[in-house]
Amino acid sequence: MNETIVVDPKVLALVPIIAAVLQAVKILPVAQKFLSWLPLISLAAGVGLVGAYTPDLPIGEIILTGLVLGASASGLYSATKTLGTMAKGSTK
Repeated sequence: MNETIVVDPKVLALVPIIAAVLQAVKILPVAQKFLSWLPLISLAAGVGLVGAYTPDLPIGEIILTGLVLGASASGLYSATKTLGTMAKGSTK
């Protein structure tokens, strides 16, 4: 099974929008109680924005693309990559 998912560059532009939504949520007084939920909010925002921006995609692609963009916007991807590198013993 060799499927290739091509992400439109316009969809990638949603990453800074998702990051901006997270920053807006962070400054809300109520958000201080829910800071640990921000990565999940980022993932949900990614899926929601991708779904709203590209409703013609199959639901699986919307979810996968949204999760990847949400993880990128919240820093989950880079944090996981850093942890993986540290686990291997490299500090690059």
